[in-house]
Amino acid sequence: RDARTAALDCPAATQYSPCETPQRRRSDRACLAHPRNHLPRSVLSFLRSGCSRGMGPGWAALLLSRGCSVVATCRDPSKAGDDLRALVEKGGKGGAWCKVMQLDVSWEEARMARFVEELRGSGVDRVDLLVNNAGAGVADDPLLAASKADLMRFLEVNCVGAVLLCQALRPLMSVAGGRKLVCNLNSDLGSCEKLTVNVPVGTGQITACSYRVTKAAMNMATLCMARELDGEGFVFVSMSPGHVATDMGYLPAPGRPAPTLSVEDSVGGMIDVLERLTPQDNGSFHKFNGDCLPW
Repeated sequence: RDARTAALDCPAATQYSPCETPQRRRSDRACLAHPRNHLPRSVLSFLRSGCSRGMGPGWAALLLSRGCSVVATCRDPSKAGDDLRALVEKGGKGGAWCKVMQLDVSWEEARMARFVEELRGSGVDRVDLLVNNAGAGVADDPLLAASKADLMRFLEVNCVGAVLLCQALRPLMSVAGGRKLVCNLNSDLGSCEKLTVNVPVGTGQITACSYRVTKAAMNMATLCMARELDGEGFVFVSMSPGHVATDMGYLPAPGRPAPTLSVEDSVGGMIDVLERLTPQDNGSFHKFNGDCLPW
């Protein structure tokens, strides 16, 4: 969920921006050049690891303040925090509503399909924005000491669950008139290119390795889904929230600095980026401040 830009070193004849998509080449901050296209009022925001913690409630609060209705999901809605319960009671700008529903990224395909039917039954007939906010990892985590159980658990949370949810929600996101935005929360640590620049071979310890590996897998999944649905108007993006002051942001590791960002500043920046995306941005990797990240 939380983060912890170097140009690609290519021959001059094949220089590409880190944010290049199949449709065009563009500068690192071109995403900020688009006019703001306000998010619609029918929104599904996927909140994981407990509604009372992390960035989930921040997403819900800011989307509601901009007039977007929100479905916030968690494994056990009965344990939703007071801040999220207050959002459900208060609602948002212009009559926007918030509801909390059960969803677990470990569910199999059949249970994911039932979740979509539960959404329809609750009155949600279109999903404009899906935010895959799930994330799990350990900061002090050498890969050569990682267990199979941890690697598989992190892969399920950081990648597989998000892919299955995208599969299940595709019909609701394909409804005419929708924005068809999928934002997969990632991290600077999911960038293979940044690792080669920031942690050269021979420099010693590297942190959060299982997290890096599974977030890199999510980046590849984002690119694959972007290519598969490129002609249907979808926009799939990976997004790094920065090093945010959440439980994950404070996970200890040797030499790791303290978080520098509030949830509000990080989420607010990501929403600003999402409002400027167009179909030409399908299959791109952004930071919360609009910078483009190399894969």
